[in-house]
Amino acid sequence: MADFLVRFGLMVMAVAACLWACVGDLRTVDASGIAWGLGFTLTLLTALFAPLPAGTGGALPRALAWSSLAAALAFAMPVAAGMAAPLPAASLAIVVWLASLALQVLLACVLGLARTPKSTAVRVAVTAFYAALSAAPLWLGHAAQLLGSQSGWPSRIVALSPAAHLASAIDCDLLRTTWFYAHTPIAGLRFEYPQFSAIVLSYAAATLLLAVCFQLAARRTGAMALSMQFARS
Repeated sequence: MADFLVRFGLMVMAVAACLWACVGDLRTVDASGIAWGLGFTLTLLTALFAPLPAGTGGALPRALAWSSLAAALAFAMPVAAGMAAPLPAASLAIVVWLASLALQVLLACVLGLARTPKSTAVRVAVTAFYAALSAAPLWLGHAAQLLGSQSGWPSRIVALSPAAHLASAIDCDLLRTTWFYAHTPIAGLRFEYPQFSAIVLSYAAATLLLAVCFQLAARRTGAMALSMQFARS
């Protein structure tokens, strides 16, 4: 429990530091943009700070507890600062909860399938994967421009991005803000953000699939350990 609280405290301090460094004066930044940044930072740091149990029995309870705490922060901080109405903040909290849960299950699944100890390298790799997927509108923007709005690919590329999911939940037109408009051609194309219901169902399905993979990997590892024990005896 102490390790859990220490890690969550470090995550809270990292979130606060990121927001302080990136935002500076909160009054000069759009409220929805601040709320989106909070949600994205919380999910981005999940893979780096979420504690992993030594065995498989405590994996789900810990993941649920950690995700619930992250979602509570995503809901309480924007509302307390007057940056978001209750409904958008609740939607943001739901997406943060699902994304945080999915990242933790993915991390446990990778560690289980690779049969490696808990390593910082795996955590960094999972976090980098999440960041790269979030940045899909940036590195796939020119491909979307070549294909054109009529192809439907701009909307598909946006639908791949967890960052766009969080922005959509808080009603933030992220890709048409000044910075993104200057750095990705998708901002100038016709596209639609994914619907909230589609986001929730997609994350739930991905988490369920990863959980099944994790359980299969755990059973395989347990069976191999048992056979090795019998062989030695």
